[in-house]
Amino acid sequence: MSTVFDRERLLEQLQDASLVEELLSLFSVSIRQHIVELHEAKESRCVQSAQRAVHNIKGISGTIYCQELHRIASAVDQALKAGDMKPDEITQLQDAAQEVLDTLDSDSSSA
Repeated sequence: MSTVFDRERLLEQLQDASLVEELLSLFSVSIRQHIVELHEAKESRCVQSAQRAVHNIKGISGTIYCQELHRIASAVDQALKAGDMKPDEITQLQDAAQEVLDTLDSDSSSA
């Protein structure tokens, strides 16, 4: 079992391996887009854009049981809702998202 996300739990929830793979593929594309949006928001110091990207990452990561990514995104989301943009926390979130993507890429290439 991956410590980055819980594929078994997702499969148990969806009861369809092909649907799990399709969802993970969509997740990968979406997360990559939100990472770019988050990077741009961090560079421009736009709290509203950062909050939107982080909120989307939080929701998506919760859907596929990426507990650590979801935990980090939730904390950053709360800070951004309060108007507090912490670049170090955003970098931590970007790194966690990249770790999930790397795991998904590794899993798909070994399948």
